[in-house]
Amino acid sequence: MSTNTLLQLKSRFWRHLGLYATVTATGGSTSKFTVASLADLEPNRYQGWQLRVLTGASAGDLRVLGAGPNASGDLEPKRAFSSTGPVATDTAELWGNPIDGGDALTALFNDVLSIARPYVPTKLTIVTGQRVYDITTSVRDPKDVRRVSIRDIDSAAVVPYTERFQGCWRVYNQVNASTSAREIKIDLGQTLTAQTPATQELYIHSYKTLPAFTTDTSTVEAEYADWLAWEAVLRHAVDQWTQSKADKPHWERLANRAKAHVEEARQQFAPYVPLYIRPFEASR
Repeated sequence: MSTNTLLQLKSRFWRHLGLYATVTATGGSTSKFTVASLADLEPNRYQGWQLRVLTGASAGDLRVLGAGPNASGDLEPKRAFSSTGPVATDTAELWGNPIDGGDALTALFNDVLSIARPYVPTKLTIVTGQRVYDITTSVRDPKDVRRVSIRDIDSAAVVPYTERFQGCWRVYNQVNASTSAREIKIDLGQTLTAQTPATQELYIHSYKTLPAFTTDTSTVEAEYADWLAWEAVLRHAVDQWTQSKADKPHWERLANRAKAHVEEARQQFAPYVPLYIRPFEASR
């Protein structure tokens, strides 16, 4: 499975905002990242921006720029680079400054995860004679489960297969008497038989909770990367549009652009799926 790191998502965020550039050093030290071609820009064009070093002895450093570029193309961080600092051929990204690139941006992406919840099938291992399964690690709320199905497959476990959606199942919360931990269980209403070679597979279809990001190296499935980046842009643009007194037309345009991308992604990854009304519930 291909994944993207949180750092890659942050880069997408800044690119979508239009506040992003990549640069290659022609020199440097612990107090400067020199890019000779930037000497032609207006002084301090990137003052207040963030510089993320990608390669070399200081790779991983994120620094807010106090000044730069100057007449020599120097970008000067407010805090010294780690180790020996950048040297010629080291690369870096320049991020804008509407929001801090560290903890604040991580928090923004984690906030987005409350909305960005893809709808996916999750395979459960069939246990002979068992009708109740623990799905705590798959969903965070019983209402997240919308369908239950059994796939009839051939002995080689290849498609095409026949998928049969089940009617009489129930998902509920339960407190583990030993650990006092909250668990989520699904009662299938029937027992299944595990067969060898397998000719049946059991799936729950539910809204998946993506794990929170803890560091820039935290990962998420690559297919969701652009969706999460646009969700973050939308939330940030709306905040700026409603709270900022300056440049409202810019933030409104950006919010509308992000909204279009988000709506398309949500249709693909998190469509609304009506909860199947099971016969024994309808009769209550």
